[in-house]
Amino acid sequence: MPKIEIYGHATCSYCKAAMRFLEGRGFEYIYYEAKLNEEKREEMLRVGKGRTYPQIIINGTAIGGYDDMMTLDQSGELTILLTKQGDTIHD
Repeated sequence: MPKIEIYGHATCSYCKAAMRFLEGRGFEYIYYEAKLNEEKREEMLRVGKGRTYPQIIINGTAIGGYDDMMTLDQSGELTILLTKQGDTIHD
């Protein structure tokens, strides 16, 4: 299984949509509450692609947010990322 990390916050509808999408595809992920946790927010800014929620990291590759994930899904690139095993850039 790929290592999927989501930095988000509890009331974010895009965060919830990203989690539902991944769960619907049978993928597990690690969720970090970044809005209320300064350490995780700083980590998100360091490893993510933006300042908005969610920030999604797959096997150490920052893909951006929910819309970015949907664009990758439509192009077929998300399937490639999700089926690769790989090292992550952080824990």
